[in-house]
Amino acid sequence: MASRDCDFLERGTSASKLAIQEDRKDPLVKNLWRWEWLDHTHSATGQKLSHCIRLIKKPGFAFCIVCDKEIKYAMRGRVALVDHVGNDSHKKILKMRKSNTVLPGIKLKTLCHFLYLHALMHACHSLYC
Repeated sequence: MASRDCDFLERGTSASKLAIQEDRKDPLVKNLWRWEWLDHTHSATGQKLSHCIRLIKKPGFAFCIVCDKEIKYAMRGRVALVDHVGNDSHKKILKMRKSNTVLPGIKLKTLCHFLYLHALMHACHSLYC
């Protein structure tokens, strides 16, 4: 299993070129890795593959950082990656993360004060109007 810290390969680096050469040597890898796959936008979710898919050193496999899961692209290529992003379990995790994420720049304490003041102003408005 790939770790989030050190096993990801970036586009254009010498390590990624070596990994792609390893793909060529492996007879089980029918579809070689192409960086253009990451530019594809999933039609149902509107999400680019580059937002969650990373190339790892293991030949024929990529890694989903949302699901913490290895994806085998060796036989089906980009289709395997697109199918994974459209998978119900992947979408469920994305939905959960989206609903639990606080926007940058908003501190929880400030948000609580804002909601309290909003409720207080709403109550005062209903009393006087």
